[in-house]
Amino acid sequence: MRALIVSRPVLSDRILTELRKMGVTEFVDYFDHKKTWTSENELIDVAQKTECNSAVVIANFRVANILLANGIKPVFVVMPVYSTPIEIIKADVYAIDGEITIMHKRV
Repeated sequence: MRALIVSRPVLSDRILTELRKMGVTEFVDYFDHKKTWTSENELIDVAQKTECNSAVVIANFRVANILLANGIKPVFVVMPVYSTPIEIIKADVYAIDGEITIMHKRV
C-alpha cells in the first residue's frame, strides 16, 4: 500500500516501522509535490496523481474523514506525544478504515 504523508516534521523510524506493520509499503511526501495546501481537494489530487491509496495525516481527524469519504483508505492519524520542531519522535497512531459519507450544509 502506498501512503501520502502530509507532515512537515519528519516521522521517526519507530513511527514509520509501525506504519509498515500496518501495511504501508511505500511513502510519498506531499510537500515534495506542493509547498502548502489550502483545501482537502489539493490533498486528494496529489494522492490520485501519485497513485497513493492511503494517507498519513498529523493530528487532524477532520481531514482524515474527508480523505476517507473521497475514497482514500485507510487513513492513518498520527497524534504526537513527544516531538521537536523538526521530528515527531513518539506518537499514537490511529488507522481509520471503512465507509463514510459526509454531508455539509451551511444554513
